[in-house]
Amino acid sequence: MIELVQISDTHLPDRGGQCVRGLDPWAHFDALCAHLQGPARVDAILHTGDVAQGGTPATYRSVAQRLGGCAERVWLLAGNHDDPRALAAIEPEAASGLVVRDLGAWQVIGLNSHDRGRVAGRLGAEQLEALRGALEAARKPTLIALHHPLAAVGTPALDAHVLTERRQVLEWIAATPWIRGVIFGHIHQPSQGRTASGQALLGTPAVSFQFARGTRRVTVDTRSDPGYRRLLLEDDGSWQSEVVRFAAPEPMRGDW
Repeated sequence: MIELVQISDTHLPDRGGQCVRGLDPWAHFDALCAHLQGPARVDAILHTGDVAQGGTPATYRSVAQRLGGCAERVWLLAGNHDDPRALAAIEPEAASGLVVRDLGAWQVIGLNSHDRGRVAGRLGAEQLEALRGALEAARKPTLIALHHPLAAVGTPALDAHVLTERRQVLEWIAATPWIRGVIFGHIHQPSQGRTASGQALLGTPAVSFQFARGTRRVTVDTRSDPGYRRLLLEDDGSWQSEVVRFAAPEPMRGDW
């Protein structure tokens, strides 16, 4: 069995003590790391993007090192707020395009949905072609991970920011029986859906600030604690997933 922890949307500024939407993201990240530390490290931590607010190589390196104290393997993907060029200093493959990571009886296909200057996600022709090849080559249970959702999640303020090529990607996923599900971030709230052929579409809460559900304008949810998604991947191809919350280190300061 593999224990995979998906975290997302830490939104870390380059210096500690700076506020983003009314909270200190580094304090939240510290609380996450304390929460994850235990007698045994988890097998892998996958960060599905918006690691930083722009970010320098030093910021991404610090995140990877800190998470490395909690897990055997750490993997960072780019979100719309990230700088893929800075991320490339520690994750050259994940920053430039598709990468496949082996997890024993399972594999994870990671995608870079960062589209420079835009909030919505995009893969581009080269990465789409690589994805099609990876799906055709899949011969064991597979998860797809990226920052942006592939379908609306029921919050109009966020549903405009889905992946641009979502219809093509969902069509390919539906035709690939080895795909068990898609995990993503960006929405700062938990979400659970299905493809037309039944594969899971799972969004995770943010490590930083949360967004309110169902709103037409982006609104910070000051009542929900930060969280992450825990996945247990069994050798026989079965799996379980749950959202885990941890206590926010300080009260929210405003909803801007």
